Amino acid sequence: MRKAKGTECKADQDCKEKELCCASVCTVPLPIQPTANSGYCPPHDPVLVHNTTCMHDSDCGSYKKCCQVGNGTECRNGLFEKTRHVGWCPKVKDDSELATAKLCNGDSDCFGTLKCCPTSSAMRCQNGQQHQPPPKPGYCKEPKEKRYLQMQPGCTSDYDCVGSKKCCYKEGTDDCVDVN
Repeated sequence: MRKAKGTECKADQDCKEKELCCASVCTVPLPIQPTANSGYCPPHDPVLVHNTTCMHDSDCGSYKKCCQVGNGTECRNGLFEKTRHVGWCPKVKDDSELATAKLCNGDSDCFGTLKCCPTSSAMRCQNGQQHQPPPKPGYCKEPKEKRYLQMQPGCTSDYDCVGSKKCCYKEGTDDCVDVN
């Protein structure tokens, strides 16, 4: 006999359909949160996606990325080179406002013309804007000397950085750092 939600159980079979026996109580399992796997998707044309075989990297297993290919999506191996879409990221929004947006590591991870932009706690695909927003509050520590190494920068503006972090010079390149 199946038991009602929140009632005691010994096995999943004791609970209603779509519920699991957890710590001896019937509960509805939490949905699996999407993740952004390492690497970047290959560059793609800025066209709308119509045929999807995946929506998030977590749909592709532990090591592949959900990438746009033509007007569809496919699970692909990630690349190590970032490409940028036209436009600027908007001001940082609370992540809960964009919880359904795709997590990303770079613009090429986003479908169509969307950009990979920071939220309060993650990087998510969002609509870009034509004009750069004003700098985030705070100041970067100015080093005595800036010596740029042959490294790809971690950021080019404050809006490449999650939360209140800013794009500042750090150890031979520009990167996202906490400021006071």
